[in-house]
This record gives sequence, C-alpha cells and structure tokens, in this order.
Amino acid sequence: MADAIRWKNPDWYCNGVLDGSKPVERVFENEQALAFHAPPDHHNEQFKTHVYVIPKRHVMTLLDLGIADGALLAGLLAAVQGAAHALGLDTAGNGFILRANVLPPHQHTGHIHIHILAGGAD
Repeated sequence: MADAIRWKNPDWYCNGVLDGSKPVERVFENEQALAFHAPPDHHNEQFKTHVYVIPKRHVMTLLDLGIADGALLAGLLAAVQGAAHALGLDTAGNGFILRANVLPPHQHTGHIHIHILAGGAD
C-alpha cells in the first residue's frame, strides 16, 4: 500500500542521514536504529528537545512492520530508551512524548520515524 503513496518530502533519512551526506548530531545508536537531534530546519519549536529515532533499514510506515520485524522493533525501542537516558529524560519530572505519524497527511516522508519531544518551550 505505502509504495503507491506520493510523499510530500523525499526520504532524507536514507538519502541524507543514513548515507552520511546530511550530518546530524547523534544521541544514541545501535545495530538497528539511530537517534539524533532534529536539524534546525526540522525542529519542533514547541519543545526544547526534539529527537528523531529511525530504523537503519528502510521501512515506509509502521503499517509495513510485521512479526518478522521483532529485532527491528526491539532496536527502535532500545534507541528510544538509550536516547532518553543520554538526554536525562529518564528521571522523575523529566518525561517526554513519543510521537509516530503514520501515512499522509500526518507522515510526510516514506521512512518510519519516531519523535522524542520534551520540555515545552518557554
């Protein structure tokens, strides 16, 4: 289904972040996933912290994952936890929001990405 979608933005995760042509500030990384600070042109200004967590393997949407993707899902969760720990968001009073947009009009690029959002902008 997702193959037929015309995405609003190109996949800058595969063609930029993962291939190294768009430098990003890495927060946490494992074999399956990468967590990095949102670049200034993608930062959600409502939050002081905005981090993306992406799989290192191309998957268009959460709807494309199945039972065989258990290792990938575990890697994504471990990257969320590792990023939260690295950023000090894993303590009382420093929680965060996880957001995953799925399919247009909410998901703008054809690569799964999870947002870690924390600290409302003052």
